[in-house]
Amino acid sequence: MGMDLKTLASSTIEELFDSGRTSHLSEVSQLSDVGHDPISSKSISLDDTMELAKSFRTGFPDLRCAVNDTVTEGDRVVCRWKMSGTHRGPFLGIAPTGLKVTFDGISEMRFHDGRLAEQWTMYDCLGLLHQIGLLPSFEDMSAARIAAEETRRHELPSIPI
Repeated sequence: MGMDLKTLASSTIEELFDSGRTSHLSEVSQLSDVGHDPISSKSISLDDTMELAKSFRTGFPDLRCAVNDTVTEGDRVVCRWKMSGTHRGPFLGIAPTGLKVTFDGISEMRFHDGRLAEQWTMYDCLGLLHQIGLLPSFEDMSAARIAAEETRRHELPSIPI
């Protein structure tokens, strides 16, 4: 490959999401690559990872991804990144809203013989879903909870002592 792991990890994230070039993953990964993503309850394959990247690019055709920090320790690299785009296509079965989103994430990648072997990704799924209007804001949920508690307090019968 000729690339150091730090550069390889950063370029993999940017090629997949910023450029939408999913074939890059096949070029840098082992065939037995295993992925872990918060939208799946089980480990995902190399093909699943490519499909996930395509779903982001379909839902957010102007998606931009920037890797902000990378830390390398042995055969592992952790990248902190930020994505932004406009919800102009279907995403996770959600019709386009035209809303702009920005969310942060972290990916840890384990390499073996210079090829990606396993990755763990965590990102702000709740924030993303809120920004496209699928979930209420934390402020709205908190206000609704407080209002419900007030209603319950006034509806409870008073017991004479």
